[in-house]
Amino acid sequence: MVLARVLFEYTKDEENEMTLIEGEILERIEMIDEGWWSATGDNGNKQGLFPCTLPTPLHLYPFIVY
Repeated sequence: MVLARVLFEYTKDEENEMTLIEGEILERIEMIDEGWWSATGDNGNKQGLFPCTLPTPLHLYPFIVY
């Protein structure tokens, strides 16, 4: 699963968009159109579109157990 952290706040302009809060973690990210992504945020409580320049992907590396 791809996760991303929101870098800048965003207030939705349309009903199908999602308001973002700086530092929020997004999941289930999909590229919808050039410049727009869709995701789920707030632990699954909200969903919608937002400009793709606002979040940055989180790189999660699995732990190796010996």
